[in-house]
Amino acid sequence: HVSALPEESLAECPYIDYVIIGEGEESFYSLLENIDTPQNLYKIKGLGYRSNSKIIINPPSDHYIDMDTLPMPAWHLFDLKKYKEYPFRDKMINSNPHEFLLQTTRGCPYLCKFCSRNFGNKVRQKSPNIVVEEIAVLINLFNAQYLLFADETFTINKEYTKKLCTLIIERGLNKKISWSCATRVDKLDKEVLMLMKNAGCVSIFVGLESGSQKILD
Repeated sequence: HVSALPEESLAECPYIDYVIIGEGEESFYSLLENIDTPQNLYKIKGLGYRSNSKIIINPPSDHYIDMDTLPMPAWHLFDLKKYKEYPFRDKMINSNPHEFLLQTTRGCPYLCKFCSRNFGNKVRQKSPNIVVEEIAVLINLFNAQYLLFADETFTINKEYTKKLCTLIIERGLNKKISWSCATRVDKLDKEVLMLMKNAGCVSIFVGLESGSQKILD
């Protein structure tokens, strides 16, 4: 929400001191480093904040993070028993306490009106081997049984998707886990769908604007 409406968010909620716009890791780290030196806040790209009574929105970051440089989330620091349900989950799947969110891709080149594109338009993908290793860790250390891939367009690169699914099957992880994702209709075909199903996919969220050309226009 704050990435789409940073100034409005600060104006309407006086309890918010700072907002990070877009990709957050580097901007948030810079904020932590400079939080005691407010005179330096203007240097932090992608930061919104208050200076006295004035709302300041810094320019967005022009740097895209290499997905392979991001460490695995520190799941061991969470009390996972408190995170049993995702309210946005498809109701066809029973709620399970052993669910985890994972991301293989950031960025999307499309310009759908309903999407805020928080990660920008440049597509970056984490190496399939790294993703599969993360899945194995989640299964072995945290008894993961269900994954939600949080990619904006999971099948944006069909060859990547096929490689990832093939590795999941080769490691036998598809026998231990189910997962869902989101994508576009025009980025699916029968070959990819069958491979995804064999790799453990049970649900796909498809972004649709409208079936009416008048509305699209």
